[in-house]
Amino acid sequence: MKISNIYKLSMLAFLSIAVASCGNGTSTTPTSTPSEKTTTVEIDKEYAVSFKNENYVSITTEGLKENKATAGSTISFSLNLTDDSKELISVYLDSIELFDDNGSYSFTMPNHNVDVTINTEEKGGDENTKNVSNVNVDSLPSSILDLQSYFDKAIKAESKYLASGHIESTLDSYIDLIDLDVQVGKNDVLVVDGQRINNLNSDSASTHYRKELGKQNNLFYTIESTTSNSTSMSVTNTLTTKNIDDSTFDSTTSINSSDALSQYTSYGFSSLIKDQIKDIKEKVENPESYTFYLTSLTKHLSEDKKSATISLKAIEKTYNGEGKGIELAATFDGDYFLTSATLEKITYDENSINDDLTIKDTATYSIEDYCEINAVRDYRKTLNKTDISKYAMQDYDISIDYKLDEMTSSEESVDNIVYNSSTLSFSFKCKDKTDYLITPKFSGVKEGEGYVEVDSLGNVKVLKEGEFTLIFDNGFGKTKEVKVNSLKPDPMMLNVEVSSSVMFINNSITLTSSILPSVSIQDVTVEAKEGSKGTVEITKNDDGTYNIKGIQEGNVALIITSTANTKLSKEINVSIATKPTYEKALSTLTTMSMHGEDGTHGIYINFNSDGTGSYAYGSYSYYYGMKYSTPGSFKYSINQDTLKVTLSDVTYSGSTDNNLTSYSIVTNTSGDCSFTYYDYDSYLVKDSTLTVNAVTRVTDLNSL
Repeated sequence: MKISNIYKLSMLAFLSIAVASCGNGTSTTPTSTPSEKTTTVEIDKEYAVSFKNENYVSITTEGLKENKATAGSTISFSLNLTDDSKELISVYLDSIELFDDNGSYSFTMPNHNVDVTINTEEKGGDENTKNVSNVNVDSLPSSILDLQSYFDKAIKAESKYLASGHIESTLDSYIDLIDLDVQVGKNDVLVVDGQRINNLNSDSASTHYRKELGKQNNLFYTIESTTSNSTSMSVTNTLTTKNIDDSTFDSTTSINSSDALSQYTSYGFSSLIKDQIKDIKEKVENPESYTFYLTSLTKHLSEDKKSATISLKAIEKTYNGEGKGIELAATFDGDYFLTSATLEKITYDENSINDDLTIKDTATYSIEDYCEINAVRDYRKTLNKTDISKYAMQDYDISIDYKLDEMTSSEESVDNIVYNSSTLSFSFKCKDKTDYLITPKFSGVKEGEGYVEVDSLGNVKVLKEGEFTLIFDNGFGKTKEVKVNSLKPDPMMLNVEVSSSVMFINNSITLTSSILPSVSIQDVTVEAKEGSKGTVEITKNDDGTYNIKGIQEGNVALIITSTANTKLSKEINVSIATKPTYEKALSTLTTMSMHGEDGTHGIYINFNSDGTGSYAYGSYSYYYGMKYSTPGSFKYSINQDTLKVTLSDVTYSGSTDNNLTSYSIVTNTSGDCSFTYYDYDSYLVKDSTLTVNAVTRVTDLNSL
């Protein structure tokens, strides 16, 4: 099935590429412009230009004297091949690819010696490209599993041998029809050109489409342009780039070299067909779950034994003789290169399929989707390649933002000041007239080591204080420097912990503080709040912690304040109590109820003088407040020397998940208890603790 006489749009007159805005985009002008400079150029000093691999060309230069030039001057040269058997492939200035501009090449002389490398090749290329092997008959697939593996080999062969190809397909779920030509160049570029149609019944829905993928200066780039043939013609163009990087890898900004190579040397013809038949493999391997059946898989060897055609037909009966089918004919050469393929997805009408999954002679059907592929194995030619360097920023301002871990959002640097432990981000504002540009990237630090580190996602984190210079590269060798000053950040967050919230007279607890960011000044002051009823003695330890000693019974509020930021303060309450005794603690437990609530849980505990007890568990709800369950029971014993409380024979309170698990005496009138409960948010049984204090005895816990 093939659609012909499709309206073709003319090529775009020019390419407008949108990547980063200049003048009217999302980048903002910094309130304080960083101290920037381009790479230093020593105007009065000359450097050498060496031409490499110039055996087959004659070179005419401008701006050079004895192959030397002053830094900052413009150098131009033209090339003429002197050997008709050769062809020019590429020209590089060190690692930067240069492009022919009206018959000449040019560059600005940097402040160092440079090499201009001229790459030529024999016309026609490698003879092995066209030397096709005989088909290995034994390797031809005999099953759908074998066919999947065969396509894996074809994917690799396509990347190695494909020179050009054509695809017409309706398989794309977003486009009704694609009709595209593909060319692969020997100069690291692939070009796709043709049309995509969203409505087969309307010429106005056709869209001219061009895509270019390639490698330039260690960048993998993709250029896409679409021109819609409608009442008001619209043009959409995009340029995206990724760093080719095999070390640190972030898929949003980087691509490894092997993946980049496969994308600009292969369209993916073989991958497309493999994906279309992969569900057949699953259904054939699981016949108990599917009715899909591989009706045939046949192989035909060509007379010269240089190619073989594999045909596949699969049918699925769905309802009342209706069904789906796939028919595929794929031709491979002896090196597994896919030279052609036709795939049709078929819908069979009612009463078209027999129970044995054969097709009736009277069957009616329609072809819902199809794909036709033709691929050419040949020498790859040098293709016209877009010079993406002209879309790179040349003259621009840099705005630096910093964010500490404790900050909710980034802030713009003022006077190039950043802070130790902060993460930096950068925005760029172009000052030249080019509308659409490739954004520069951070490339390193000029002075010394250890000032910043860059993670796999490209985040730049400051590691220490001091002055250092950030270096940015526009991707094509032109750098810019920004000197920044890293300072110690002010304290932003104060955390305080005490080893216990309760202490006994003449006993001590330890207070530990930490300030974030961790590199900020950690010093704090600790003092008792005026009006506190208890008395403590506060001593600072050599390790920065504080020793809090109980002097007089009562409650004390401790005020902890940062010395570097007095607005950063925290209040901690501690209690000073008389050390409990067996007699007094037991007297409290057996005459009063122990009660505690934290807003989520609640508990009442009664200890009886006969060694038994009861408790009621409470939980908070939005509608009913704190509601207590039917009481549970327990037995207990207290060690007279250690005051350790042991619980036994515990029964649940209201629910099997609500169980008292432990109790400990803290003071003569307070204690800590642990219990389990059912958490309705996580659907799990969880553990919790509460501090309880002595209250008037509740004789009947059922009354709560």
